[in-house]
Order: sequence, then C-alpha cells, then structure tokens
Amino acid sequence: MRARLTNAGHVQVVSGTLRLYHGEPPDLLVTHTGSFAAAPAGTLIFDGLKSDFAVSSSFDISGTVSFVNGAAGTVRGAFDGPGLTFVNAAALHFERPDGAVTLTHLNLGGSSRLRGTNDITVTGVLTMSGWGAVVEGSSSNTNPLNIAPGAMLRLEQSGGLSFRTLNNHGSFEQATGQQFFMINDAIFNNGPTGVYTVSRGGLG
Repeated sequence: MRARLTNAGHVQVVSGTLRLYHGEPPDLLVTHTGSFAAAPAGTLIFDGLKSDFAVSSSFDISGTVSFVNGAAGTVRGAFDGPGLTFVNAAALHFERPDGAVTLTHLNLGGSSRLRGTNDITVTGVLTMSGWGAVVEGSSSNTNPLNIAPGAMLRLEQSGGLSFRTLNNHGSFEQATGQQFFMINDAIFNNGPTGVYTVSRGGLG
C-alpha cells in the first residue's frame, strides 16, 4: 500500500504480508492512535514510514512486525506479543510513559537503531544480524537492556551499545569473529545466571 495510512481503528494482518510505504511528502510524520496486530502467519512491514504511535495505540505481535528502509517509529503505547520485531536500516524508539518495554524476539539488521529512554527486557532471542546495529539509551545511561533468564543475545555481525547498560541474566553468544562495541559509557554486567560465550570476537 503506497497511500499514506493513518490508523485510528484496528489493522490486523491475519496471513501474508501487508507492506506500508511512505506517502508524499516522504518525510511526513504520521500519528497512529489505533491498534495493529500480526497473527502468527502475518507480517506487517513499515517501509520508510515516519510514524508516531500514540499512548492509546497498541501492537499485538504474534507474527512479525518490521521497520525497514529508513523507517522511524516512536512507540508510546503497548507493544506486546510472542512474535518477532525486525528492524533493518531503520530506527525504533520506545518512549512509553511507564518507562519499560518487554520484547520476546528482536532482530536488529544492518545500520539499525533501537532507541529511547525506556528500560528494555528481552525474554526470547535478540539477534544482531547486521553490521552496525546499535541499542542506544539516554545520555545519563540509566535505562538498561536486560537479557532475561533463559533468553539469549546472539551477535552475528559487529554491533553494540551506546549510553546503555547490558544486564545479562541469560546467555550471550559471540562466535563470528565480530566486535561487540560499547561506546558512550556503555556497561556490560554479566549477572549470576548470565553466560557469556566467546569463541571468536572482541569486546569493547
């Protein structure tokens, strides 16, 4: 769909793929107040869109929700579900009023940014699959990235943290010879249940 969509109701992808492209002008910010849902067999793609998801908005992700090709989404409402969030050459900001977001599965592709002032907890698998993927926080570095017990962070290409503290309570696997970089006062805390496994690669 290349026409600009503003959602104040409910958008549900039951099966197949719905790809939403930017309209004209391409940098126009669109605010959504309604709900989005991707069923287990459904994929919803924001392709190049600049979107603000208001506090009243919500995501129910059982399938896949993707932000790609320069898309920039700011999430202020609910963002839940057991499915996959994929970000590639795009940015996803979390600015929820309650200060926290929990993601099940997250894949950060090349030149992707996960941003915002919210605490982020991953309960499934966080994969850094593309070069230059960065999880960014605020300049005060008070908002952690938590890998929950039983969850996993997998580094497949060089990526890292900026203004974030990584609290690993699950597993962190780095086996590709890539660099996990920590810039702008980023910190890595490997907790009592955390397992950091490196066969090839660098840290710092």
